[in-house]
Amino acid sequence: MNDFEKKFNGLDSISKMAINAYRSGREFQILGDNILDFRNIIGHKHPTIIASVVDVIFACELYFKSILMIQKHEIVKGHKLVSLYNQIQNINIKAKMINYNFDEELNKINDSFEKWRYCYESKQLIIYTGFLYDLCKVLEEESRILIYNEYNLDMNKSFI
Repeated sequence: MNDFEKKFNGLDSISKMAINAYRSGREFQILGDNILDFRNIIGHKHPTIIASVVDVIFACELYFKSILMIQKHEIVKGHKLVSLYNQIQNINIKAKMINYNFDEELNKINDSFEKWRYCYESKQLIIYTGFLYDLCKVLEEESRILIYNEYNLDMNKSFI
């Protein structure tokens, strides 16, 4: 058993959930970032933007929840990104998103997880993927840093 795994196994259940929310977020982020490269299936071009957007939005939600579970030491529920963001303390995500009108753009994607999962129910869906993908990168970094600072765990050495 490596050092990371020993430290992880010694944590309480909420802390493990926070770390696993980060891990799941990272997996969805990786899929969302790379899914556009997988669209040439059996010689045919297939649209994959819906899958990419849903994966990245869900990754954002999981990163928010990871941060909040660490800060509050309780399970966090809900899909609304604005609500999750408003609960975060002492992490200035907005400052790292200076190229955007953060509040406006976050409000636009607030309930996008539900909308994009059920895209067939909508006549039209619009999303600013530049903001979404950049937000996801910032949230991943902030979650990873918080996990390191709180638990002395380097998520780049995570066994998952």
